[in-house]
Amino acid sequence: MRTWKDASGNFELPAKFVKKDGDTVFLKGESGQEFEIGIDKLSDRDQKFIADGMAAENPFKASSPRSDSKSSSSGSSKLKPVKSEELKFIDFNFDDVPKLSPEPVNAVWSLTPDPEQGTAIERMRPFKTPPTREFSESFETVCKSPESGRILIGYSKKGHGSVPAYTRLVLCDLVNSRVIQEFGNDEQYVPLALDETGTKCLVRSEAFGFGNNNRLEQWDISSDSITKNFISNPYPKDGIGTSQDIEWAAYGAGETFITASKKKKLLIWDRNTYRPLAQMELDSNQGYALSPGRRYLTVVGRTGIWVVDLVEKTTVAQLDLPNGSRSSVAFTPSGNQIVSSNSSSGVEAWDFMTGDSLTSFVPNQVSNQFICLDDQYLLMREEILLDTNSRISLWEYRGSKQAVFTMSGMTWMCISDGIRPKYSVIYGGVLPHPEALQTLEDALKNDDVFAVKPGVPVSIDVSQVSVPEIREELSKELENKLLERQFRIDPSADVSLVASIFPPRNVSVTYYKTNSRFPISPFSRPSGKGETVQMPVYDYELKLVFEGRVLWIKKGAYNTAPSSTSVGDKSIAEALRPYREKKPSADLFKRIVIPEYLQSNADTARSLGQSEVKANGIH
Repeated sequence: MRTWKDASGNFELPAKFVKKDGDTVFLKGESGQEFEIGIDKLSDRDQKFIADGMAAENPFKASSPRSDSKSSSSGSSKLKPVKSEELKFIDFNFDDVPKLSPEPVNAVWSLTPDPEQGTAIERMRPFKTPPTREFSESFETVCKSPESGRILIGYSKKGHGSVPAYTRLVLCDLVNSRVIQEFGNDEQYVPLALDETGTKCLVRSEAFGFGNNNRLEQWDISSDSITKNFISNPYPKDGIGTSQDIEWAAYGAGETFITASKKKKLLIWDRNTYRPLAQMELDSNQGYALSPGRRYLTVVGRTGIWVVDLVEKTTVAQLDLPNGSRSSVAFTPSGNQIVSSNSSSGVEAWDFMTGDSLTSFVPNQVSNQFICLDDQYLLMREEILLDTNSRISLWEYRGSKQAVFTMSGMTWMCISDGIRPKYSVIYGGVLPHPEALQTLEDALKNDDVFAVKPGVPVSIDVSQVSVPEIREELSKELENKLLERQFRIDPSADVSLVASIFPPRNVSVTYYKTNSRFPISPFSRPSGKGETVQMPVYDYELKLVFEGRVLWIKKGAYNTAPSSTSVGDKSIAEALRPYREKKPSADLFKRIVIPEYLQSNADTARSLGQSEVKANGIH
């Protein structure tokens, strides 16, 4: 048994040499799995090994795989032997892949919603997955297949030293509330997508270090073990190690699947040939979303949103975003809306048929991490339920949730249960639950549910700014922020926007002289004694106060200590004098976004109510 490598050095395989037939080399893996490869595609070292072996008697003898062969790694099951022609090594020149134009084929946005084609689930019973195999095993992700009513849960264990890594996959049937099969592999992978049949999945390699999450594979999980269909390292190394790493993948309509690298290079693949059909690279791609019916791919950049029809392989719509970044985007399950949420820009929703904006606001609870439960409700950070119609943060669902997703009109949660070993409990239900809906109905009858909303008067207080010379400039900056959000400025208002910059506190920073371009730096540790100096730090905050209660607050610190500087003939203390004397400016508050809606109870809770999500339901 030896490790074989291909000519590119990207692939390697522990296997025995079986024979050479013409220009084809046949190898056999540890479990009896057979492989074939053209001799010209092997590394020079392996080609020499075969040439030397042909000149002498071949010491490797083929044998049938043992029926009692078992995996050597705990927590994994034996891979299913496959025919050599079933496993394909996909290699291609990235520059030869046709580029998909970002220019829409139609000037007017006019699209048909692509709703989820989910399997009906009439009855839901919570059920457990098999327990963790080892204490250090970790939950990775959930991939869903609404068409088949299945989900695939990924767990893995990192290897270190002589301890091997492994991957554990659990295939579940949500229609019948049961576990179908548990799979294992002797390497660490992360599942990325599950196809419509619930029998094939895309996975990527997972290993420590830059550029080691770069291998893409498709696994067939239709039987009681894994069959690998293809292996590819699709993304070339481009200066930065992470440029090869795979970040996202999905199965699309039109017999396609899609992958995206960490450098935001998008590939559309042919499912049958495992060959890329098109590539797309926009200005700083920031997020991707697949329509519920898998036909449309939405790509989000800094300047807009692009919609790609995966059946026609064309860009069909574009939406400009003049207001800046939208790093997260999702479809509602009906396919009627595209929703974006960003911690800086707030929430915005568009009509998928026309591209028209439906709503845009900054709630008190907003995050880049969210899912759409339906056309009205969003779940922020898997906890806060936001009603986009009323803009109310309605309910908080607490608990040890591993993942939250929607399928067949229900919201599903993977809940961690047990201590050692741990289980995942799969629980599904309709959110918001009846108590939350009743609370929302009562809140809507109360005109005072929001203490802060567009149109209310707000006063500005900069008296707590310890740098008097910037108070006037800062007051004008805050006034502009409030007017942009449609607030009224009134010095006698019940709501106050209070800015504070506190007197400086000193922190000890040690610097070292070096022979580099920057002679001193707290990050370098050359030989010799460093010099410790006291550098001022200014803490600051911006808050909205209603009747003496803080409804919202943002905090920060202005550190005057530089990471490095040149000293010349001066001492370190003298060189740092200009930094110690530097004062904060009004720019500290420029990037802080003021929320448009704050509920009157925001000082005691993040929502109107709270529940604990446990393995047996919502409490």
